[in-house]
Amino acid sequence: ITLEEVKQLYVALDRDGSGSIDPAELVDFVQITPSAVRVIGHKIVAAAYTSAGIDLDSLLARADRDSSGSLDFDEFRRFVRVTAKQSPARVPDLDLKVLFDFLDVDSSGSM
Repeated sequence: ITLEEVKQLYVALDRDGSGSIDPAELVDFVQITPSAVRVIGHKIVAAAYTSAGIDLDSLLARADRDSSGSLDFDEFRRFVRVTAKQSPARVPDLDLKVLFDFLDVDSSGSM
């Protein structure tokens, strides 16, 4: 893990933008990360499975609604909600935003 990745994680964890991570922010992230990310990952792989194997490229291309070659947050959120079948009750948008910001390694607003 690089210093830049640590900084990005810090920014993602600091949900209120205060410049510090309070205990509630840390607990929230720890609670959603292991289970929700694993569930989302498994469901995405299952959705990408075809008789020829796993075709994540095709699945992601369908999620890329503006054909930019990457997913912005709205596309990512829709992708998780529809493809991984994760409702807002199961994984709130704020948790998806934290995950998205963490995965958006260059802070470009897309991944």
